[in-house]
Amino acid sequence: MLITAVGPARSTGMEYETTAQPSRLNAPLWRLKTEGAAPALLEAVTGELQIRCDQPKDFKAWTLDAVGKRVRPIPLQAHEDTIRLKLDAEYGTVYYELSAQ
Repeated sequence: MLITAVGPARSTGMEYETTAQPSRLNAPLWRLKTEGAAPALLEAVTGELQIRCDQPKDFKAWTLDAVGKRVRPIPLQAHEDTIRLKLDAEYGTVYYELSAQ
């Protein structure tokens, strides 16, 4: 299972501007002014993800790099019918893999 936990994301140098046209909720609409370039700037989501499953002790977890390569194993908490995965900024990623062994 691939888990992507990312908050706001944008390219370096990306810029937006407001338009004169209001939205249907009467808020300003935004338009992309400058596309920007690499690298992409991603804000990692932190917290805990809980997944219900039949055999939680069979699962392992890894952090992944931007192309999907496993970087390092990370701990999972296995309970009776759930897995708990801690999403932490110390991992330096927004991509996680869960796999049953």
